[in-house]
Amino acid sequence: MTVTRIFDDTDDADSPDFDYVAIFVSSAAELIGTAYTISLIDRIGRVKTLVGAFILAGISLFSLCILTETGMAPRGVLIIFALLSRAAEMSTACVVWIVTVELLSTEILSTGHSAVNAIARAGAFFSPYLVVESNPLWVVGLVLLVVNIVSAVTASTLIETKGIELGKAVKKTKELNSQELVSQYQQMDSKGVHA
Repeated sequence: MTVTRIFDDTDDADSPDFDYVAIFVSSAAELIGTAYTISLIDRIGRVKTLVGAFILAGISLFSLCILTETGMAPRGVLIIFALLSRAAEMSTACVVWIVTVELLSTEILSTGHSAVNAIARAGAFFSPYLVVESNPLWVVGLVLLVVNIVSAVTASTLIETKGIELGKAVKKTKELNSQELVSQYQQMDSKGVHA
């Protein structure tokens, strides 16, 4: 919605006149975002791909809004930032759906997907109120930057599921944590801490 507002060339609020070429080019970025995800998700892992995409999305959306607000950037630069932001957002969507499947066991997978979908629908409900013409673009950009940075920080706390069997990531992490606790206890015991 932000990209559509940015590429609205109208002077009269009653009759929109969109730059359809710019909107189409930025929409094609969804293919780039999907290709980016496919190429990186198994190479660097789910968490790094997700965090990187959230950060790229936040920075590029904020930059797009600021450059549009100041009127300092040519149309081509705005299209590049729109393309980057949409590609990054598509990447985050792809990785979130993959990580949900890999983290959650089959018994609670539908609940996890439903929760993710409910959050997405809530965001879809509130986004028109954020992007409305009465809000300055720098405010829109700042809110989108903050949401993406909070999402990146949250994503950085997820368990890396690369190479782990579906639905077993949480169980495997608990086992590793238990083994670490036992190892730490044995080290403390050998030093006479518990004596």
